[in-house]
Amino acid sequence: MLLKVAIDADQAFLDLIGLKAAFAIGRKVQIFDDALASTAENLEFVAEQVMRVMR
Repeated sequence: MLLKVAIDADQAFLDLIGLKAAFAIGRKVQIFDDALASTAENLEFVAEQVMRVMR
């Protein structure tokens, strides 16, 4: 019984670490997505300016 409690506690701890890691990865992916979107917007703006100058 005590061994099962210890194993369950270890598993809960590993699950918590896994959730924290998934959350951290999720945040980094969101930051990366935001950066890509911002870069795309900036490139679109630059392209518009170049087209305006070339007219």
